[in-house]
Amino acid sequence: LGNKNFVQLIKQCAIDAVNASKPCGTYIGKVTKVKPLKVSINQKMTVNADFLDVCETLTGSNSLKKGDIVLLIRQHGGQKYTIIDRVKKGVTL
Repeated sequence: LGNKNFVQLIKQCAIDAVNASKPCGTYIGKVTKVKPLKVSINQKMTVNADFLDVCETLTGSNSLKKGDIVLLIRQHGGQKYTIIDRVKKGVTL
């Protein structure tokens, strides 16, 4: 391997290591059930209440409803998600 290829290999190894650790990421999901809470992130992935935290602003009189589109953050490690807020698509400010 030349020096340039070796440097590229080291960079790729570092990127792979970060991705393998499943750092936090953001996702858009849809509330499919309220009690117990379930959120569909895509056709193959639905997250249930055991793996969801909800910000306090989405409780009480402002609670989530079936069909709400929500913004989630996947916590480091990829097991738990926090629902940050509702998402309103196509809104112009």
